[in-house]
Amino acid sequence: MQLSNPPRVSIVMPVYNGEVHLDEAVESVLAQDYRDFEFIIVDDGSSDRTPAMLAEWVKRDPRIVVLRNPKNLGIAAALNVGIDAARGEYIARQDADDVSLPHRLGLEVAHLDREPDVVLVSMNYEIIDERGDVIDFADVARPEVVIRWRFLFSNAIGGHGQVMFRRDVVRELGGYSVAMPWAEDYELWTRMLSRGRIVVLPQIGMRYRLHMNRSSEIWATEQQESGWRIAQDALQSLLRRDVREEEAIAVRHLWSLTLQPGRAKIADSVIRDAFHAFSASLQPREKALIRQRTAAQFVYVGALLFSKRAVAEALTHLRHGFAWDMKGGLQGLLQSLGAIRMWAWRRLR
Repeated sequence: MQLSNPPRVSIVMPVYNGEVHLDEAVESVLAQDYRDFEFIIVDDGSSDRTPAMLAEWVKRDPRIVVLRNPKNLGIAAALNVGIDAARGEYIARQDADDVSLPHRLGLEVAHLDREPDVVLVSMNYEIIDERGDVIDFADVARPEVVIRWRFLFSNAIGGHGQVMFRRDVVRELGGYSVAMPWAEDYELWTRMLSRGRIVVLPQIGMRYRLHMNRSSEIWATEQQESGWRIAQDALQSLLRRDVREEEAIAVRHLWSLTLQPGRAKIADSVIRDAFHAFSASLQPREKALIRQRTAAQFVYVGALLFSKRAVAEALTHLRHGFAWDMKGGLQGLLQSLGAIRMWAWRRLR
């Protein structure tokens, strides 16, 4: 059953063999304080109990619409199926193993209503384990100019399942790229930057479930490689020249944490070139923010290298970081503490 009046929001959730956490994800959507939505669930060819579970949910809430792909098409294609069917002005993403907090939709709708030049709004999120226990916090809220800067190197807003965007903008851009099935979110966000602003709210809107069966874990290598290609294309467009392989590897080392030795000097050189091109029309305050964020990244990587006993390499990164900005370098040290704790947790599992 589909409601007759178009809702403000269409929540789109693809699912493939997601029976383990499906009920909790659906319940978190139906428990939202904001109520004017339809919930489009795209079953991407599941062979477990997912279809039967969804059939029961459809009986319980008329806002739920289930679409089924006869075979597994992948997340990008499944999302496009959901977007094509969406009737809402705004589209909110939800993953079938994550949990949206009750205030999430209301805060995101209010921000898009208030700022018409914002094309996508995201939020901070907590990281939970298989049982739902909180094990970490992803603080990705940054000033808008820093988010745009970070998109040159990596997916600046982290998870995919906590975003809300304007439906018509994404449709005009052609939706998600099926050619980038493991970095479909990052690729789309970089295209959306040409249409407006991307904002991350400081509130926690979602709980991201970390488990070994998550697609980002199973396909981690493919996801990294896709993300690197997107970042390399973005850098080449900004610099208006080819980015050499050794430069691309150095930048990946810094922003994707590959922790390869001997890359700091090359990374610093490329990023300084990018900074000069990117900041040409920026205000002094915006330039300072970018310098702080870049300093934090160098020091963050340096601290991780130090934790792995690569002392000389760590000191090189710290030197480059504090040369960018002293305040940002101190921020990087604080950021590294949480990352080292998370790394230790995963090693002990």
